[in-house]
Amino acid sequence: MAVTGMLTPTCLRTTPSRTVLRSPLTPATGRAFAPALRLLWHKNVSATGRQTVTQAWHRRAWSKMVAWEETRPRRASRIKTFTDRVSWLGPVLWMLSVSYFVTQIVVSLAFKPGYSWFTNSISDLGNTHCDPVRLCSPRHDWMNAQFIVLGGVMVLGSLLIFQEFKEKGAEERLAALIGFSGMAIAGVGAALVGRFPENTVRWMHILGAGLAIGVGSLAILVLGIVLPLPDRLRWPMRTVSPIALVALVLFASHNYLGIGAGTMERIAAYPETIWLISFGVYISASHYATRRVERP
Repeated sequence: MAVTGMLTPTCLRTTPSRTVLRSPLTPATGRAFAPALRLLWHKNVSATGRQTVTQAWHRRAWSKMVAWEETRPRRASRIKTFTDRVSWLGPVLWMLSVSYFVTQIVVSLAFKPGYSWFTNSISDLGNTHCDPVRLCSPRHDWMNAQFIVLGGVMVLGSLLIFQEFKEKGAEERLAALIGFSGMAIAGVGAALVGRFPENTVRWMHILGAGLAIGVGSLAILVLGIVLPLPDRLRWPMRTVSPIALVALVLFASHNYLGIGAGTMERIAAYPETIWLISFGVYISASHYATRRVERP
C-alpha cells in the first residue's frame, strides 16, 4: 500500500467508494500564467479597438463627403444636355473596347518568333524594337494606336455616362464622381502606354500601366460598393477588382506564381476591359427598358 500511494498522481485520489479527479493547476500555476493571459487579452482588445476606430473614421469621412456633395451647387451643363439627346453614345463607346481584344489577336499573328499568351506581356505587342530572334512585333503601330484609342474611349465614355448619375441622390452622385473620374484617369494611363512603348521611355510606360490598371480597378470597386446595381453586376465588381489589384502587385514585383508574366498581367488587366463592355451593355439595356415603359 505504501508503494501504491507513492505512485498515485497528485490529480488522482482513490477512496473506498469513488475516484476523484482534481485539477493539476494549482493557484500558483494560475498566477504564473496570468500575466501572459492578460497580455494576450489586451492585444486582442487593442486590435479590435483599432479596427473599430478605423471603420468609424472611414464612416465619418464618407459622411462628410456625402454632406459636401449635398450642399454642392448643381448647374446645368451643355454636356448633360448633349447626353440627354444621345444617351446611347457613352455606353456604345465603352462597348467598342472589344476592339482591344481583337487588335491583340491580329497583332500577335505577325509576332516573331512567336507570341506566347502565357509568357509575353501585352506591352510586347507594342514594342517598337525588332529582333526576330528574341522579340519582333511588325504590327506594333496597330497595338500602340489601340492603347491610345482605348484610353480615349475610357475618358469620353466616363464623361458621358457620369451625366446619367447627376440626378441621383448625393451618395450615388459622389460614388459616380469618384468612380468615373478614376476610370477617366485610367484612360489617360492607357493612352500613355501607347504613346510610350515599353522600349522607349520606360518609366512613363510603367506609370501609364499603373494608372490604367490600378486606378481603373479601384474605380470599379468604388462603383460596385455604392451604386445600386443588379447582383449579377455588383458582386463581380466587388470581388474581381481586388483580385486584379493583387495580380497587378504580383506582376509589378515579378512574382508570377508559375503561371507566366503574360497570364498574371492579363488577370490584372482584362477584368477592367471586360467590365467596360459589360457596363456599356447594362446601361444600353437600361435605356431600352426605360423607352419601352415610356412608349404609349
